[in-house]
Amino acid sequence: MKESINRIGAIFLKELQDLKSNMGVLIMYILPIAIVILYRSFLEDMPPGFILGFGLLFIFGLIGVYGPAINLAEEKEKKTLEVLILSPAKPLEIITGKGLMFFVTTSLSGLVISFLSGVTPMNIWLVILGGALVLATCIFLGMIVGILTPNQTVAGTVVTPVYMVLLLFPLLSMGQENIIATISRALPTRYFFNIVLFLTDFPEITELNLFSHFLFLSVSFVVSLFILIIVFRFRGLPYK
Repeated sequence: MKESINRIGAIFLKELQDLKSNMGVLIMYILPIAIVILYRSFLEDMPPGFILGFGLLFIFGLIGVYGPAINLAEEKEKKTLEVLILSPAKPLEIITGKGLMFFVTTSLSGLVISFLSGVTPMNIWLVILGGALVLATCIFLGMIVGILTPNQTVAGTVVTPVYMVLLLFPLLSMGQENIIATISRALPTRYFFNIVLFLTDFPEITELNLFSHFLFLSVSFVVSLFILIIVFRFRGLPYK
């Protein structure tokens, strides 16, 4: 167990070191923060809860989905993933180390966005719990795309609509009854967005069944993890 934790930690540090020199990924961290600042500065009538929810969805989707997908596809394309596979680290440890890096760095960026939004939810621990569940789900989805795609170009083509649906559909479905609203009911980001709005006293959401929303986020987490394990085993990296 100790050796496994050490290997995961080493992969985490390696990914963190690689992140410093990847300007494209670093921009993805900065973009949502910059947009939140712009919203606060120029759209003063927009409720702070909406800004917070949008900012968190933006960075969770952009980094959580796009980051792991491009990362895995890039390593497969450059053959550097083979070096990790031939190392003492097991494939599941590789996936865990990579996912943990995106989880930690995106969570820290989410804290920055929360501070910049200028709003404190009624129960911040519920927002943290919901954010952790939806971010992990997004990372799992990104890894699935990265494993199934052969290179960065294909990964970017596939993951972009996935990310856009996760981000935009919850926003476009507010107060609507159409095909977008129907699809958004299957998206964990919609339920997390509703939780954030409810806990920040958003005027259009006065009642919310928090239990059912967290249940959906938990189920999404488990299902996406299960799919990742299946894809990982049969289409991804070989087991040792």
